[in-house]
Amino acid sequence: MAQEHEEIWLRREMIKIGHHLHQRRLICGYDGNISYRVAENEYLITKSWSSLGFLTEADIVKIDRDGNVLDGKYRATGEYRLHMVAYRERPDIYCVVHAHPMYATVWATWDKPIPAFVLPELGVVFGEDIAVAPYGASGTQQIAESIASLIRTHDSALMCRHGAVTVSNKGPEVALLDAYNKMEKVEYGAEILYLLQVEGQPVTLLPEEEIATLKAARARLNFGLKPPRFPVP
Repeated sequence: MAQEHEEIWLRREMIKIGHHLHQRRLICGYDGNISYRVAENEYLITKSWSSLGFLTEADIVKIDRDGNVLDGKYRATGEYRLHMVAYRERPDIYCVVHAHPMYATVWATWDKPIPAFVLPELGVVFGEDIAVAPYGASGTQQIAESIASLIRTHDSALMCRHGAVTVSNKGPEVALLDAYNKMEKVEYGAEILYLLQVEGQPVTLLPEEEIATLKAARARLNFGLKPPRFPVP
């Protein structure tokens, strides 16, 4: 019964996150998907062809890592493989958010990483540049595996011509909000740096001593990898 109540709460939180993604124009139409790992091989995830700004509880289904529906009347998003790769590579995380933020997608289409240590708030949140995963066709294992080496040690990645993905290991009460906030932060940085480039302004890194200070702050805040939530196969 406790897990049932938790899953009701999580579905409602996922609905809120979908609404915020839509309101902040981090998605449009049927773009994007959200998931949350509730057990070793059980995941709540948005259904196929969801409009994240208008989700209902029925639009969130429970699947296993192979995409089999355990609870719900719809198929999971065709990009469930992307989420499963993230959980495989990051056994410490609670959730995954995939969206198509406009300016972040510009950088991803340029195949250019977003430099984190141009802005202190990007540096302290992400710790390294937000790199671009290789191109892959939407919904395929190829695009899912494209993020593997990046998400293994990072909480965000751009996807070539396909938006961005963020994850969170911050804890059950705040993980969905944290992954959403990271997506906002990716887009915030992408837009500022894009506008600087358009205006012909130089994009320079912070001084080395400031970068070291920000990295030390990340360590004090316990940002970074954590122990696995479940046994690793």
